[in-house]
Amino acid sequence: MSAAMAAVRTAPMEAVVQHEEPNPWTRLVQVLAEAGTTRVFGLPDDDMQSQRALEAAGIGMRWSTRQSSAVHMAAGAARIGTSPGVCVVGRGPAVAALVPGLLEAFHAHVPLVVLAAGTAEDRRGTGAFQDAPTVDLMAPVTKWAARLSGGPGDADLLRRALALAAQAPAGPVYLEVPDAAGLGPGGSRRSRSEDATGIQGVLERSERPLLLIGGGAADVPRAELVRAAVRLGAGVVSTASGRGIFPESHPNYLGLAGLYMGTPVARTVNHSDVVLSLGSSLEETALTGMPLQAEWIQINAHAADIRHWLPGAHRVMDARDLADLLPLPRPRAVWRAEVDSARSEALRVAAREQSLSAQALDRLAEVLPEDTVVVQENGLHDIWSYCFPHFVLPEGATCVAPSEQTTLGCGVAAAAGIAERDGPLVACLTGDTALATFRPDLEDQLASPRPLLYIVFDDGGMGWLDRQAQLTGAGGRFVGRMTAPAPAEAQATVHVSGTEGLSSVLASAVERALRGQPTVVRLHVAPSDVAPVLRTDHDHLEFPGGRHEEERR
Repeated sequence: MSAAMAAVRTAPMEAVVQHEEPNPWTRLVQVLAEAGTTRVFGLPDDDMQSQRALEAAGIGMRWSTRQSSAVHMAAGAARIGTSPGVCVVGRGPAVAALVPGLLEAFHAHVPLVVLAAGTAEDRRGTGAFQDAPTVDLMAPVTKWAARLSGGPGDADLLRRALALAAQAPAGPVYLEVPDAAGLGPGGSRRSRSEDATGIQGVLERSERPLLLIGGGAADVPRAELVRAAVRLGAGVVSTASGRGIFPESHPNYLGLAGLYMGTPVARTVNHSDVVLSLGSSLEETALTGMPLQAEWIQINAHAADIRHWLPGAHRVMDARDLADLLPLPRPRAVWRAEVDSARSEALRVAAREQSLSAQALDRLAEVLPEDTVVVQENGLHDIWSYCFPHFVLPEGATCVAPSEQTTLGCGVAAAAGIAERDGPLVACLTGDTALATFRPDLEDQLASPRPLLYIVFDDGGMGWLDRQAQLTGAGGRFVGRMTAPAPAEAQATVHVSGTEGLSSVLASAVERALRGQPTVVRLHVAPSDVAPVLRTDHDHLEFPGGRHEEERR
């Protein structure tokens, strides 16, 4: 997200969080100021710590929609300047996007220093959001690539990096600034390997079971999953990649797990005593706000995807053999009533929602064909599409969602790759910035006959970063700078600014796309049109393990 997927590290949607820990970027930015740096290029991480430190030191940031452009900009400045260019970016995919530019700078001997956000050492390998082997990615295209410790010695390492970048033969240097430590696995309970009989026993003893479906369960017949949910009397949630595997219209279904839960569902989910996880690597966003105190049964085909720090049991096996694990059915009337109540309350809350984003998604779901391929992106306003029950997938729909890396623009381009003239409708839900990353290729895609529909939540720029800047007290603005569409895009675009006639506009757009005319629907949404995802206080929610105190506002 992206956007949403970093929320556990950033401020809640309705309040600024005052972090007690010092900003690890402060001493680094002081070194840049001492070296005479007046401007850096890139995009800040979602927590805005780099942005706030730069502003405090009077150093400007020239941001670009794509980090790949930012590194070329910094290299250009360095070529005609007297000091190394400086690039400041976020983590994971933001770092990966720098590789082409750094490859060029490395061979052109351009002095550059890249400062990037990174995962805390004790959270690496735990499924943390956008955790990636970034130092390994950077090593072949830099003179030196290293992770900082977050301590006072980091300042001297940056001074060394600046000197090394400029020393002949000049070239780029990469330093990673990790999150604060202390958020790693905790507690003495661990997952144990169990055979089928042991897992049956845990499920048999459960009074409030929850079934969590991940993308690794895609090969399990839908009827088998429904039978399992009914047999256990379980509430059902899915990860983003597991969406569409279980019918979302089923009375046991409660929506997406973790970060995207609304309050009624989150409350009920946290009452569960056993979570049966099928085919999920249980990454950070899937676990945010989940009942970590419950017994977790992890069924995965790959041992590497088992989260051993979670209490409970695990078995490495094909999820298609699920039936071998299920105990005899027994009534769980109290839990069944609680699941029904949570689903009903979620439906009532959704019915009262008046935002343009939510209403557009409600009505879009009604007009999409059963076999639609829904492609999701990563942004601020399209988070609504993850929030049950605002966008319930058609029964036969296929859903394609970003991984935990949430590379900006991946869904927009993937949708064009999926669309074929004689295939099903492909509907991509995206923000305007993600669409802009594909703009060099978008004209050709829209000019080719194919059943392709883009629903664009347009707030005029990088809404997520803009909102985080406001919530954290950073002064930068990240909206209002998007370029105008080219002719083919303009001709294919329908503009929507309100809810009047919304159903007919969406129905017409779907019909047009089905006729092979690619269509773009731009929903001009207000910056305040934000989904009510699970709000967590950074100071009270630990991942993974340790304290688990959610504050829902």
